[in-house]
Amino acid sequence: MLLNCVQKNGVRILCDEGWKTTYNRIVKEKTDALNTPNKAHLEKLFQSLIGFTSTDINTISDIGKIDEIIVFRGEITHRVRAKNMFTLKKL
Repeated sequence: MLLNCVQKNGVRILCDEGWKTTYNRIVKEKTDALNTPNKAHLEKLFQSLIGFTSTDINTISDIGKIDEIIVFRGEITHRVRAKNMFTLKKL
């Protein structure tokens, strides 16, 4: 909700809590769409939301390990899914 907002050059300025509401909506949409949060996807997300560059992100200790975690998560998911799949033999 935009309160006490003014127009500047024909563009409505986000005032009061309006900018927070809009930003939070954008963050939620982008994070909800993040299916595989590997390093490359997180770099794009951080760049678009808070302006972090790859160089900024690489200064975070152990950021490279996120890909290992995502691969491990995928292996578990596919293993469990494959184990529980119905086959003609099981029927």
